[in-house]
Amino acid sequence: FFLTGEVIPDFSSLAALLNNLYGTDIRAVGNQPETFSLHYPLAQATAGKYRDIRLTTALHARYIAHSGIEFRGVSMPLVLEQGVLQVALTGGVNRGMVELSPRIDYRPDLPQLTLPEAEQVFTDVQLEQPLVDGVFKRIHTLLGQLAAPRGTISVRMDRFSWPLIVDGARQAEFRTVLNLSKVKLIPDGVLREIL
Repeated sequence: FFLTGEVIPDFSSLAALLNNLYGTDIRAVGNQPETFSLHYPLAQATAGKYRDIRLTTALHARYIAHSGIEFRGVSMPLVLEQGVLQVALTGGVNRGMVELSPRIDYRPDLPQLTLPEAEQVFTDVQLEQPLVDGVFKRIHTLLGQLAAPRGTISVRMDRFSWPLIVDGARQAEFRTVLNLSKVKLIPDGVLREIL
């Protein structure tokens, strides 16, 4: 079975589906038409058939938000082949850049979302309050509660693995390198009163 055509993804509905499946809190907007091609073998046995599915398309979202990070003008070419989905996501985030190459391997019994080793994920992203509140306060109390970070940050993901199951976020493993050389910490709250 081979099919080509045009798809108009509804990112709002896709975000709701992902939130229900994986317990995330993603918001998204976009419905730009894209071409696609799909190859699905009908003659093989049901077991293992997913390994021979091939899908190629690109998705474009005007807006995607998660954990205080707002992505704009997101482009996502994707290929699903031999049970592996590969995406190349690029876009803008807080006047900086995001580049991700997530890979989902559906072949094992427990599908995994991974990133390539040592992938530069964020480059010169401006630290704005939703990003500080949504991400950095979770990393360390100093970032956002005792001191207000100002400037830009770059992030490299040395290792990332997330099992795609309910509560998979609790089993996620990652190692991140934060480049804080362009960040200043301004005393805030109790620390400002002490100093």
